[in-house]
Amino acid sequence: MAEVRVHTHLSAGRWHDLEVFTIKAPNTVAEFEVPAGVQIKLRYGAGPLGYDRQQQTTDGRNVKRLVVGGLMVRARMQARTPQAIQLSYKRITK
Repeated sequence: MAEVRVHTHLSAGRWHDLEVFTIKAPNTVAEFEVPAGVQIKLRYGAGPLGYDRQQQTTDGRNVKRLVVGGLMVRARMQARTPQAIQLSYKRITK
């Protein structure tokens, strides 16, 4: 099991791809905590035929997790925020 702390800059208002997973992706968990108000989700598929799963919003107190594993399609881990921020999260690959 590998744990990595990831840091990225998000501009305000649009969805940003944090991670992109393809066929036979390893089991991965991403843990988000602060700042509060960041929307996170998994987006499966591509274009207008894609769909969202595991939509959550960070509250600044509790850890929010996105879980990916055993994929047969493309998936993107995405985040959106109302203001520009530096986002940090922990990626755990099993």
